Amino acid sequence: MAISYEGAIRIIKAEATASSHTFQESTETIQSYKALNRISKSTHLSPLSTPKWDTSAMDGYALSSKATQGASEQNPVAFAVKATIAAGDEPPAISRAPENGIYPCVEIMTGARFPPTVGGDLPFDCCVRVEDIVPATANSITKGSSTREKAGNFIHVGKPARPNQHKRFAGEDFQRGDMIVEGGSIIRPRHVMALASVGIEALTVLRKLRVAVFSTGSELINAGDESPPKFSSTTASGRIPDVNGPYISATLEEQGCDVDFLGVIEDNSEIAAKKLISHLQQGRWQYDMLITTGGVSVGKFDFIREAIERLNASILFHRVAMRPGHPALFATIPYTSGSWASGSCNGNVTCTPIVPPFTSPSEHVNNKKEEKKVAYFGLPGNPVASAACLQFLVMPFLRTLVSKPCDLPIPAIVRPLEKHYQHANGDKKNGVKQGDRAGGLDLANGISTNRKLVASFPSDKDVFRAGKVLSAGGHGIMEVSIITDHSPGKVSPFLGADCWVHVHQGCAELREGDYVDLYPLMSGRAI
Repeated sequence: MAISYEGAIRIIKAEATASSHTFQESTETIQSYKALNRISKSTHLSPLSTPKWDTSAMDGYALSSKATQGASEQNPVAFAVKATIAAGDEPPAISRAPENGIYPCVEIMTGARFPPTVGGDLPFDCCVRVEDIVPATANSITKGSSTREKAGNFIHVGKPARPNQHKRFAGEDFQRGDMIVEGGSIIRPRHVMALASVGIEALTVLRKLRVAVFSTGSELINAGDESPPKFSSTTASGRIPDVNGPYISATLEEQGCDVDFLGVIEDNSEIAAKKLISHLQQGRWQYDMLITTGGVSVGKFDFIREAIERLNASILFHRVAMRPGHPALFATIPYTSGSWASGSCNGNVTCTPIVPPFTSPSEHVNNKKEEKKVAYFGLPGNPVASAACLQFLVMPFLRTLVSKPCDLPIPAIVRPLEKHYQHANGDKKNGVKQGDRAGGLDLANGISTNRKLVASFPSDKDVFRAGKVLSAGGHGIMEVSIITDHSPGKVSPFLGADCWVHVHQGCAELREGDYVDLYPLMSGRAI
């Protein structure tokens, strides 16, 4: 009997939660600019205040704003340029006392430190932009002219400057002890910017999730394999390209996982068990999850359950009340440090004892055995069914394993693909539930109030259908159409989709204007 989708999710989350603590102890330290989309193990605080010094926000001249109070274009104030300071320079000490009635200034570049001042009563407290000064000569200073003749070491300022204008104060960006990255958060480009600005060059992150992916089916051509078929049961003309292996591998890589696509397994339980063991021993059980596609239904060549039972797998559920994806299987495969789990391997499969890489040296010496297990998902062979199971069964496990919340649905209103109506005034803003109505259509615009039947569903299952977002409708609520050609074996309709529509168990039909749960297709974000 099939388990409900909600029941399957409870089992998946419970199993992932039980393994989460062990996973989170596995870390690595990497350069901060390479940490994009990784999960920070700990909280990182700023070790210093930034900027370290008062600096200039513009290319210009550091001078005293008080000395410019009477400045105008007709009566500019002259300043003597005493030095030039570039970003990174140690600023010279400049006397702020006037000479012959002319106050000093310093040419200063963006990011350069404001000069310390010595003597006098008017400190360098502002920057006047290059665009706002006029070069001057000693002769023009005497005449009070505003000529633009190249000046040498004098400038004219033709309007009053504000105190602290274009000046960045020490510590105004980050203060020492400010949080830059919170432990458990995903590193985004903005974090990399902030880490670099306070001098944090490396940080400790959780290692990437490691997933092994196999496809099953003697009829499949392994991705990139141009050699003649090796499976005697299938001729070359009867073989077809493997779709699921490349799709699942690419999707999980995009989510930030380390994925090994290990090829195609023949339709034979004994051969499958041997191949699983061989690859896993070569990988020294480094994987957090194994995924196979195909072979999980009840046909003559559906052998996956028998194969993993040869490995003493614990079947946590097999068959889920969901469509597509009904045959999905979830299990754990046990092993111990130094040997296989209780009972070794069943059937005719020979299993060589192995030691996982994360077993400590003391465990080797003392010959202790710690039982471990790896999560296993058997997904259907139809491509769209496999994609649905990946997003709605596999991803909840992986996100729970790294202590991240699962995706929340976005409320959306169903519209037929060929129509795109505006919301009626009666549309709800918040708290909508599956099957709620969006209200009658707009009679004032000549649109019929007869709500079109969009689709019918088996009410005893949770149904996931590919959809297309039409727009954000009234009140910002999204509108979505359900792609009508929904065969789980057809790839072309899925190519035009950008979301999933989740129709919950108990809902037998959707009509135009009904509310549904929308989930964007996984794309461009890390776990």
